Amino acid sequence: MNREYILLFIIGGLLMVVTKHITNNVSPKVGAILATVPIGLFSAYFIVEEDKLPKYLENYLKQIAFIVFTSILYLFLLQKGTIKHKSIYIMCVVLWVVFIIAQLYSK
Repeated sequence: MNREYILLFIIGGLLMVVTKHITNNVSPKVGAILATVPIGLFSAYFIVEEDKLPKYLENYLKQIAFIVFTSILYLFLLQKGTIKHKSIYIMCVVLWVVFIIAQLYSK
């Protein structure tokens, strides 16, 4: 197996564990900052075929915009207090999956 993929896998997992630990034990603000480390931009470095890079970044930007929209929706519903946190989370993830599927089947 390619060492590059193993390294990326380890870095991604480590980032998740550290983010959870910092959010729960240090500061949600610091955890959020760490969670927004631009993995997609780091991944762009490893794209070998440069002609694919503009399309990758265009699609990455669409994903970021949708994540921002979903996060705003999540926060709005959470602050409203009428729906449980786990229900909001599931709804946002389902919405995100529908968006992904729509992106995969669009031109």
